[in-house]
Amino acid sequence: MLQTLKDRGYLSESRFAESYIRRQAARKGTSFIKQSLKQHQLTPEVIASVTANLQASEESRARELWDRRFGSVAVDPKERLRQMRFLASRGFSHEVIRRITRSD
Repeated sequence: MLQTLKDRGYLSESRFAESYIRRQAARKGTSFIKQSLKQHQLTPEVIASVTANLQASEESRARELWDRRFGSVAVDPKERLRQMRFLASRGFSHEVIRRITRSD
């Protein structure tokens, strides 16, 4: 039954993955999305093809999320760590987190 639906084009792993990315990209980082797609048992080739553009937009997506939540760089180290944990829990890379939360 499922194979028949796949053969007819009604079920597609790549369409599912693209739809999932559209829903999650504004709130989640690349590593979170990749891990979620792996949990859905998609093939590594499908994951690589649909997540290729996510890395390029990761900093802008993280900055938008951070701006909505915090809006300003923390002066207090405790608050800075809180902001860093917030972004890390959503799967953004450590390099992106450092660039966003540093006070230059």
